Amino acid sequence: MAKEKGKASFILYFEYKDYFEQLSVEERGELITAIFDYVVTGETKKLKGASEMAFATFSTPSPEYEMERVSMP
Repeated sequence: MAKEKGKASFILYFEYKDYFEQLSVEERGELITAIFDYVVTGETKKLKGASEMAFATFSTPSPEYEMERVSMP
């Protein structure tokens, strides 16, 4: 199993459940695989349609996250 040194996990927020529910079972599988690949390798996998749009939400930090990250002591 390949994994980046020092990175043993990543966060998947409950709010993302809505994105998964709008996808077919096949698209969900493609999306979660693409997310794991992105976290491990930093490379993006070519997806189609709704899966591609959902992936963009995972690979781009939300403004709320950035505000929280910047304000942390």
